Amino acid sequence: MHPVDGLFRYHCSISLCHLFCTHMTPISGVSPWLQAPAVGVALLALPHAVLAGPGLDHGPALGPSDAFELHLLREDLEVAYDDDAGGGDLELTRVGIAFHERLNASIRGAVALGAIGVRQRDRTATADVDPTGWYLGLDFNGIWPREGALRFAAGLGWRYARADRSDEDGDESILDWHTGEVRAALVTGLTPAVDLQTGVAHKWVRGDERFRSDASTTTRFDLDDPVSGFVQLDFLTGRAGVVRFQVRGGNPQGARITFEYNY
Repeated sequence: MHPVDGLFRYHCSISLCHLFCTHMTPISGVSPWLQAPAVGVALLALPHAVLAGPGLDHGPALGPSDAFELHLLREDLEVAYDDDAGGGDLELTRVGIAFHERLNASIRGAVALGAIGVRQRDRTATADVDPTGWYLGLDFNGIWPREGALRFAAGLGWRYARADRSDEDGDESILDWHTGEVRAALVTGLTPAVDLQTGVAHKWVRGDERFRSDASTTTRFDLDDPVSGFVQLDFLTGRAGVVRFQVRGGNPQGARITFEYNY
């Protein structure tokens, strides 16, 4: 591999790790490195992993046939609540794992789960409460054709998440929500080991915010203007794995780092 290519990958990893370390929503009660193991892996291991030669017989966008995934996501959503309490920002940090299985030559399915931290800065009842919890989801991704300089990618995803927190007075905040997403992208093979994805996504969010105190309330919320665009770089490693960097703009906006390894 050309030294310039390796240096470019190294700087991508360090820049995105800095983004997560400085802007991620904390998950209270857990040390920062345990909150974001993907950041530690990136800083310590990524420069060596991405310098290795290709390990798959196709581009990295499709990924290994059967893979274990570690991911870290920072996401800001503009949501609408059905009350007059204000607060349209929902900030999420997710740290989790996923297991991928190849369904046919061009499609993979995955089960994902992990920990989530939530911040609602401008909500009257829940500002600075910062609930934490868990999520579970399914993903299906496909690329046609499997190889070539220009390909089409599509994906479907679903998540359920729940987060809660109690304060010193015994008041409890609970958020639970469902998320669905449809994605489409154009995949460009920059080199045999590097793919570039540029695409759009349509996302829906439907959830409840419950505040339990002397008087309990339930507020529904959903996503405003649920369209985003994304750019993603996929790097093939010598261990039949893939490292992915994604940045999104629109609603939601944010960034994601993913590490996949064949098992």
